[in-house]
Amino acid sequence: MEVGKSVPAEDQGSITRQRSSKYSDPFFATTLERGLRVLAAFRPDDAWLSNSEISARTGMPRSSVSRLTNTLVQLGYLGLNESGSYRVGSQVLSVAYPLLARFKIRQIARPFMRDFAVRAGGNVSIAMSNDLNAIMLDVTRSDDTALPDYISDIGFSVPLYRTAIGRAILSLMSPEERAALHQRTLETAPQLADGKAEADQGVEDCKTDGFCFASSWRAETLAVAAPLLRTADGECLALVCAVPAFRTNENEMRNDVGPRLVSLAARIRALAGGA
Repeated sequence: MEVGKSVPAEDQGSITRQRSSKYSDPFFATTLERGLRVLAAFRPDDAWLSNSEISARTGMPRSSVSRLTNTLVQLGYLGLNESGSYRVGSQVLSVAYPLLARFKIRQIARPFMRDFAVRAGGNVSIAMSNDLNAIMLDVTRSDDTALPDYISDIGFSVPLYRTAIGRAILSLMSPEERAALHQRTLETAPQLADGKAEADQGVEDCKTDGFCFASSWRAETLAVAAPLLRTADGECLALVCAVPAFRTNENEMRNDVGPRLVSLAARIRALAGGA
């Protein structure tokens, strides 16, 4: 679960099962997990949340939430307004920075991603795997006021199974890793498991064509994604180009944008030296 992502009601049961298995670990710090759950309750479009709203989203008692939010405010991870509501604080960004700084490929790729985004009329992103999701490490976009306001930004996450970028990331994993991930999906997020067949096809497309296409996650957007590289410590990175559906079509994405994205990925890999 990521900062900025909330827990849909239908997912509460599966997440509870996941936590229950962790609670059996004597080294699992429950208080820390609850504090992080509070931070994960905030969505990108939230202005401020009250303790009651955070309680409803996390499933924790309001009294527990109040103690956690008080501590998080004192540490700078939450901000507090005069009405007693909270928003994510700047300290969260400082915690994320070492992760972003580790991926020097972002600086190498950015000018090429920017040029590609302008030509395609959409946005180009680098993403990495984060359990069952892909999370954006960098995003560039064309200067276009017609782009939808949901276009992703750094830290935005999407399901691996249901998106082009997720399937490109999966193509970098071994069959054993993909099998283990599917088992986790069945255990903790079974509502996503029905996307496995399309995900498997996307993996196969990446291996044969160098990229995959997807339109099912958001009807307003068409996307192609290409595997980028796997780092020395095993992180899987991929590249995606998403274009509003009113501007393109599947044929153009498959026959023009996709092959050009494969070439872009190869160029970035060569400049990055696999790092």
